[in-house]
Amino acid sequence: MTVHPMAGDPMAAEYRRRAGELRQLAATIEDVPLGDAIASAGIDTWAGPNADECRQAMTADRARLQHAGDELLTIAWYLERRAAELEAATLGAASTGAR
Repeated sequence: MTVHPMAGDPMAAEYRRRAGELRQLAATIEDVPLGDAIASAGIDTWAGPNADECRQAMTADRARLQHAGDELLTIAWYLERRAAELEAATLGAASTGAR
């Protein structure tokens, strides 16, 4: 398949689309109000072993969510970089007349 240089690389466009979706998902994860829930589960609300376990579980869940969001952003960055590489290769091939 020959790609018209002005049209860009279709795979690059797909990588950029996927990167955008990953960034949106990371933003959604970041917006999860788990910090508010942890604060609301303080000792002023309830106490005891179950309360402590709940707060620990929510704190661990928040850390896992933050890590997942960071991972999604890293993958989105990689996809954007790969898209730029594909587009540069497409433009380079077009300027040399290669197909």
